[in-house]
Amino acid sequence: MKKIYLILLGIIVIWALILGILTWQKNKQDKLLARIKTQVQNYQNYKPDNKEYHKVKRSESNDLYYYAADNKRYVFPSIEVYRSWYGDFIIDNLKIENLETLYQTPLGGNVTFRPGTLMQTPTDPHIYLVIKNGAIRPFINEELLIQIYGADWKKSVYNLENYYFTQYKAGEAIKSLKDFPEIPSQININQDKGLE
Repeated sequence: MKKIYLILLGIIVIWALILGILTWQKNKQDKLLARIKTQVQNYQNYKPDNKEYHKVKRSESNDLYYYAADNKRYVFPSIEVYRSWYGDFIIDNLKIENLETLYQTPLGGNVTFRPGTLMQTPTDPHIYLVIKNGAIRPFINEELLIQIYGADWKKSVYNLENYYFTQYKAGEAIKSLKDFPEIPSQININQDKGLE
């Protein structure tokens, strides 16, 4: 009888340890997911300071340029790239520069999507997370996107034409929550390009 009691006690202790480990792992995953969702929420709530709006100029033909700290102008290749930085700030409110004035400042390149942006191209099935200065990482599965961004995650994805995709550098895939990188809560284009 004592032997059976010891065996039962041993089984209970083993199950308690297993349950404790599983609970600890779940708590760890829950905390990680909460941290990631906070980063995503901060990304979605981002508002640039007023000084940033004044660094964007538009040409008479409605091309948009960012005047950077390196004394160059960077073109927004699409309205979606602009919106990743400035949301729905009305372009009509931007100062119009004549072409002669614009061309006095050398062109530095293109602005890339803001870090934290989800993007895709028409001919690539992957959804990418923009990290910094055009570095991107693909998500491996839709379940992870749903876990982080919710069931309507597709509404958060910006589209990029194929010919601009070469300006981005694909890195390691995001296969699980632990692979999700830090997203800066406050960043401007100068900082993204390493100019400040």
